[in-house]
Amino acid sequence: MFEWLWKNKEWIFSGCGVSVLGIVFLAFRNRSSHKLNSQQLSSMPNGTSPSGAKVYDTVLASGSHRIETKPSGNEIAVTVDKSPPYQTAQIGANYVGLVVSWPIIFIDLVMLDQKRCALTLAYGTETWGARIRVTVDINDYPRLKTAHTPDFFNPQDKSRILHGWIEGRIVECRYGGMTIEPTKLDFFN
Repeated sequence: MFEWLWKNKEWIFSGCGVSVLGIVFLAFRNRSSHKLNSQQLSSMPNGTSPSGAKVYDTVLASGSHRIETKPSGNEIAVTVDKSPPYQTAQIGANYVGLVVSWPIIFIDLVMLDQKRCALTLAYGTETWGARIRVTVDINDYPRLKTAHTPDFFNPQDKSRILHGWIEGRIVECRYGGMTIEPTKLDFFN
């Protein structure tokens, strides 16, 4: 081994050699971390691995488990909102297609026609979370017909907050929030 290193020292320590060794190291490291994530997910209830996203087991107030993906809605919104105006569209486009599974809070709805409505949701468990836009059939969510907008002037009053969970794919991400195409949307409490 040492003899081979001595004969090839110039190649190994040149830019080419360092690059090859770096690629081999990264490939080994990524393969090891993938195995760890697969093992963790297989032991989690309801565990499915969204493409490339980190996952965290979240216990809801109802006692049920959900898998929350990272980056969070707030992390994405901050990244896009803090980017220079010229770069905002490209940075937002980097998140399009990302599969997400997040806790949400109902904020508002606007009827688009007799059946479809545009929902405004907030990421997380507080009303200040990143804004998420979703279009749904109101008849699939009868609870929304009587849901109230949270009282933003009295944040201690939690009685009007409707909690939920969204799973889906980001279809647009821009300054001020994102649009998600939901595969699953639940509201509870």
